[in-house]
Amino acid sequence: MNVRGRVWRAVLFAVLLGAHIPPTLAWPLDDDGQGRPPTADGQILWLANGVGFCTADGDQGIPHLAPDGAGGMIAVWTDARSTANGVDIYAQRLNAVGTPLWAANGVVVSDAPNNQLEPQAISDGAGGVLVAWDDERPGGLAIFAQRLDDTGKTLWAADGISVTTGAADNLLAQLVPDGSGGAFVIWEQHANPDRFDTNLFAQRISAAGSPIWTTPVTITLALGEQFDAEATPDGSGGFIVAWADLRDAGDQNLYAQRLSASGVALWATDGVPVSSNPAVQGIGPIVADGHGGVFVAWYDYRSTGYLADAYLMRLTTSGDRAWPNDLPVVAALDLAEGPTDLIQDGSGGVILVAAASDASGVPGTDVLAQRVDAAGVFLWGAQPVNVTPWAEQQDFAVAVPDGRGGAYLAWVDKFSDPPGYDIMAQHLSEQGVPQWAGHGVAAVALSGVQDNARVISDGAQGLIVAWQDYRNDPDNPDLFAQRISDLHQLIFPLMRKHSGQAQGPALTNEEK
Repeated sequence: MNVRGRVWRAVLFAVLLGAHIPPTLAWPLDDDGQGRPPTADGQILWLANGVGFCTADGDQGIPHLAPDGAGGMIAVWTDARSTANGVDIYAQRLNAVGTPLWAANGVVVSDAPNNQLEPQAISDGAGGVLVAWDDERPGGLAIFAQRLDDTGKTLWAADGISVTTGAADNLLAQLVPDGSGGAFVIWEQHANPDRFDTNLFAQRISAAGSPIWTTPVTITLALGEQFDAEATPDGSGGFIVAWADLRDAGDQNLYAQRLSASGVALWATDGVPVSSNPAVQGIGPIVADGHGGVFVAWYDYRSTGYLADAYLMRLTTSGDRAWPNDLPVVAALDLAEGPTDLIQDGSGGVILVAAASDASGVPGTDVLAQRVDAAGVFLWGAQPVNVTPWAEQQDFAVAVPDGRGGAYLAWVDKFSDPPGYDIMAQHLSEQGVPQWAGHGVAAVALSGVQDNARVISDGAQGLIVAWQDYRNDPDNPDLFAQRISDLHQLIFPLMRKHSGQAQGPALTNEEK
């Protein structure tokens, strides 16, 4: 076997063992100026068409993912395998090579009476996971939470701890890490049976499962409804939350608030306006700006009243609008979904992902992406990058940073001949150039339906994607996952080590 063959085998062996590859290695510019070798492409690292990590009877809900800190993932989902207690919550961990580490088909997070619904999951920073969900066991709706360690053992009370109390219905909005092994839990409280008077509250839960604040903290008690909250850590031990707001009669606007680690509101009472244009604004994803502020994305009907555009605003650490005007990122198109995701670019800006109909001039829906810097300047041209400029329908796109100014994206690719849904992925460079050939890499390509993809970074210049999969039963989905890597990014360090080459990938600023 020649040196090249031995190197490829060494690379694949290292990848399949989940070896840690420094994520800051980057290739110098090549002949096409894209910062990658001309033969770059993505590779699936687990079983073809994915690893089935829950194939139990009944319906398994959309997987919610958290990194395990070792190149794998922890997934949490609703599960209807048993009819005795209604819908329950289960979890499973897959290691870096795609092996399920916990009990077959997952461990129970809660199988209390009645239904447990709408779970969210975040890493606990120690290889485990924090989970919160809506729970019907009290007769109404309350919020419960649980922590699992890296072996899948529950660390708090059986079936979870109660985060909320009282007769009012409380609906989980967001779960945000506090940086100390605990979490901030944010929820909507529906004090009236008609649910037309909704307010937002929060509580901080310690790593041991105890409430840190004496009583829940009020985020807003403004008139009307406040709902669809999105939240993100503020980088200083607290969090920032943004929401849709009906305090202004007949006009749905967006507001935001920042709370400290001790639960003190740092911005104006009841929040600061993100956008109060006289049209309907619907909240989208938000992400911290790295300086105590936040980027907020939303869909907006101001231009026509019936076709939405995707907008963006940055708020500073003091809650002031950083830009003079709302920024239309995807405009003059028929926004089919979105913005569907918003991620940091590693340089103080963000990458926004959305989907629009007929963006490429052919029938269907395309996935679009745009990179915006901290000053509100488009970095990928006046129009967003069309990631999927072909016919049929591509939508429900999600993304994770690639650590080099670009992004890994995954989406549902719907086709009609033969009919079905696949899960596809693509890597965009820091210049917004697709790095993987053709239509990207298929996480799964089977007849039938694979839907509702969710992604996390694998920590080694790749992504892990999980989805609902109907291959075994057209009525009751199972859960599958796949790991996809920029395999070329893993090759050169081992080539240099094994062949003695002196040249190699350029070091980033972090390594110099």
